[in-house]
Amino acid sequence: MAKRVASGVFLVSRLQNEIDRALARAGEIAEGEPQSGELAPPMDVIETARQVVIVLEAPGLEPADLEIETSGNHLTIRGRRRPAAPEEGPIRFFCMECRHGEFERGLELVGALDTHRARARLARGLLRIEIPKIDDRRQTPRRIEIETEDRS
Repeated sequence: MAKRVASGVFLVSRLQNEIDRALARAGEIAEGEPQSGELAPPMDVIETARQVVIVLEAPGLEPADLEIETSGNHLTIRGRRRPAAPEEGPIRFFCMECRHGEFERGLELVGALDTHRARARLARGLLRIEIPKIDDRRQTPRRIEIETEDRS
């Protein structure tokens, strides 16, 4: 059985997720309305040797319903869940349990990542974002020679 080690990316993502959900619950209690965090789908953040992969549950969403943006080390995923009911003519709900509206998820990316080469794919209800790591040779340990001031 492979041993799983929680990376910094995973722990930050998990903490952000818990904060989002707690704030959404607090907002719903205070205002009686669903908040964007409540509509936000769950996501997994996975770090491999070559990339960071974000998998977001997106059943029923189309690429036009989603927007992914990076700014510095921050990744933002915005989306809109559209109501399944027809928009034309008068309608009456007998039961309405499905939520719709806009949501937003944010994630601080940790480490040297090449966001310019990031790719996203939506398939079978999952949005998969792959962000390659930068081959940073600066992280390879090396010895630094100490120079002295020549006092001639």
